[in-house]
Amino acid sequence: MTKNRLDEDSYIGANAYSITPCCCDGQKLIVADDVACMIRTCLTRSAEATGFEVIAYCLMPEHAHLLVSTVKNVADLRAFVRLFKQMSEFWFQLRRHKRLWQRSFYDHILRKEESLAGVTDYILHNPVRRGLVQDETNYAYSWVSDRDYCDC
Repeated sequence: MTKNRLDEDSYIGANAYSITPCCCDGQKLIVADDVACMIRTCLTRSAEATGFEVIAYCLMPEHAHLLVSTVKNVADLRAFVRLFKQMSEFWFQLRRHKRLWQRSFYDHILRKEESLAGVTDYILHNPVRRGLVQDETNYAYSWVSDRDYCDC
């Protein structure tokens, strides 16, 4: 089992999280429409099953940026990430015959002073910073909720 970076209690409860799972060995594995579609489906299903809401995501060739928040006070981030990676890994191995994800993931609990809109902008601008597109609206593998998140 992978050692958690944060205290055990930090992974459970009402929080917003920025998560970055990386592809196995830094490979560029998220480059096809069917893989991106599968990841989106697994992300949505695992969020619903574990009490999370997906606020935004950006699927880069060798990693994914996810912004999620809890919809249940007892939601467990580790359970969400475990289910998401398990579902997408199973699909990927069946079709590509190799591993998709590295064992662990990077996580960050948003502090009260951090803006959801600011973190969302950071996530959505990743393809622009990497030179994949000139305008983030032209990147097919990112998404943001149309829900209005107030940072008051």
